[in-house]
Amino acid sequence: GQALSIVAFGDVIANGAATLNTSGASGGNILIAAGVLQNESVPGVTLQLLGAANPDGGFVDLTGITTIDARGTAGAGGNVTIVAYDGAGFNSGRVIAGGTSILTGGTGAANGNVTIIGADANSASSAAITIGAINTSGGTAGTGNISLTAAALSQSGIISVNIPTGVTS
Repeated sequence: GQALSIVAFGDVIANGAATLNTSGASGGNILIAAGVLQNESVPGVTLQLLGAANPDGGFVDLTGITTIDARGTAGAGGNVTIVAYDGAGFNSGRVIAGGTSILTGGTGAANGNVTIIGADANSASSAAITIGAINTSGGTAGTGNISLTAAALSQSGIISVNIPTGVTS
């Protein structure tokens, strides 16, 4: 499958019933980031997420997404990374996907990893991350790692994205 990146200065909100599907022989990587400043440091090759750009931060609401599918049908599963930067907005820094299933298993190869970071610091009565089922199983070369982090993010150079492959570092 092909890589998919959704990067927003503000919020990422999905309404209606939909599926994000990058599955294929090898699963495509998926990145969703809200409230970020971006810079294409090497045009067409590298996108850097340089930290919070929006004073209101970013909110990722995937309530309308039923499935995020990055499985590999004949190879490695893709990685799924979701990041929400905190700011002055009430819901900023939150990732809400309680009814969303995430699938990153591989077939005959490695499973994909799932990383979700909610940097919410200003809505203490609400969870920074609400997520549905996560399945990283199926591959033969190790398990997919799952990292759910509710913590403040560095304000500089947190994520680099290889544009052609969607690989994050």
